[in-house]
Amino acid sequence: MGISTTVAPEVMMILTLIVIYGFIAEVSHPGAIFPGVAGALALILLLYMSATLPLNVAGIVLILLAVILFIVDIFAPTHGVLTGGGIIAFFLGLLMLFNRAPKAYHLPMTWVIAATFVTAAFFIFFVTKGIRAQFSPARTGVETMIGKIVSARSRIDATSGKVFIEGELWNAVSETPVETGQNVEVTGLDGLTLKVKPKTN
Repeated sequence: MGISTTVAPEVMMILTLIVIYGFIAEVSHPGAIFPGVAGALALILLLYMSATLPLNVAGIVLILLAVILFIVDIFAPTHGVLTGGGIIAFFLGLLMLFNRAPKAYHLPMTWVIAATFVTAAFFIFFVTKGIRAQFSPARTGVETMIGKIVSARSRIDATSGKVFIEGELWNAVSETPVETGQNVEVTGLDGLTLKVKPKTN
């Protein structure tokens, strides 16, 4: 049973996107498993279908270049410059991918534009998250305790009190008195004393 000439190019493009997204998701989130499996299955199907359609090697190279640029931009502090180049390479790659095949196999421009737009949005999201992470102040040590909810180990008032957090007993103060056993939220740090407030449900 043959593959419909009106469906095959679009199906192969969708499989290509699944391979790209699955690979990138697996690289950026090691151990996720599902994206890698989905990408591998899509790659197998893509290779099988490529035997029935003549593909332009230059188009494949451009798409692979786009993937490389996307991956590098996720981890490198280029602030999206490489993603811009990747989007252009991806667009040109899709345009060229089937241009050696009969006209019936060519991808419609609407599909090329839509796929490029979706792919651009996907990777810009990853790059934006990376940029935010680079400019966000690192929170280490006692700063990581701010915002946590713990139980008061003794009565806490404006002068004294105790909470148990991260395996240690800490001095704590609260402008609003807190009774033993009541939940409190850590709001700040003054030297070696935690500032807390009653946590209301």
